Amino acid sequence: MEHPGVAELRPSKSAPAIHVRVLRSWVPDYRDNELHFLVVDQEGLGIQVVTKDDDCTNVRSRLQLQGCYEIKCYACIKVDDFTAVITHPAMIRLGTASVITPIADTAELPTQYFEFASKRKMELEAQKQKGIIGMIIIQLKTFSKRMFYAWLNTCFADFIGVYLKIEDKKSKADRPFVVLTLRDSR
Repeated sequence: MEHPGVAELRPSKSAPAIHVRVLRSWVPDYRDNELHFLVVDQEGLGIQVVTKDDDCTNVRSRLQLQGCYEIKCYACIKVDDFTAVITHPAMIRLGTASVITPIADTAELPTQYFEFASKRKMELEAQKQKGIIGMIIIQLKTFSKRMFYAWLNTCFADFIGVYLKIEDKKSKADRPFVVLTLRDSR
């Protein structure tokens, strides 16, 4: 059965029941009163989930990493630029009234999430995370490709490789899928 995904979720708009898998959780720097999660839907699209203050303990006990859930009665809120880790235009806010129901683990919900970044986005992210202003632009001219990607690995824990090619394919059941080929940068 198809369930609504996260692609159409927007701040201050309706919040339909969604089926998601929890991939990560963390407490942002300088925001000890918040707990964030990265969840992914059946289409492989991610959205960030936030809970605050007294709701953190309740939500932390109900959402487990790699667990699959139906989530209802939440709010779609505007993205907080200081804690956003993906480019979705909304965030999910869970609170006391949110209904979180475990569902059976399913292959329909991916176990990984990838969001690919442009060179410019990597530069901006490095400036934000390390407080470096202009270092990347200067260093790009002097670093070899190998040194640059090794340096990226020290800055970005999720940097997985260098893009080589992308292919559109179809399964035996005629369902489209994409094969993305990356070279390990280590």
